[in-house]
Amino acid sequence: MIDGLPVYIPVVFVLTTLFTVGVFLYAVVRAGINSTPGRLLAAFTVLWLIVQAVLAVNGFFQNFATVPPRTFAFGPVPFFLLTVFYLIFCRKF
Repeated sequence: MIDGLPVYIPVVFVLTTLFTVGVFLYAVVRAGINSTPGRLLAAFTVLWLIVQAVLAVNGFFQNFATVPPRTFAFGPVPFFLLTVFYLIFCRKF
């Protein structure tokens, strides 16, 4: 954590993240959680949020010398691959 950072900033960040994930999961439930892709998406989102939190708490993302940067490799890349997976295998024509 950054020294001298006011306490409310991490609290607002965590609440914003939880609100965003909650709205996303609400949309998944409204769209159809009874389907396998819906359950997979909900489970992946919750699991990925937990994995990201554990990695961040342990300082995993503070090493900037790796290639590709860990923030990129473990941030948007898995969701990009999940999107490609959904477009290929879970679409209904």
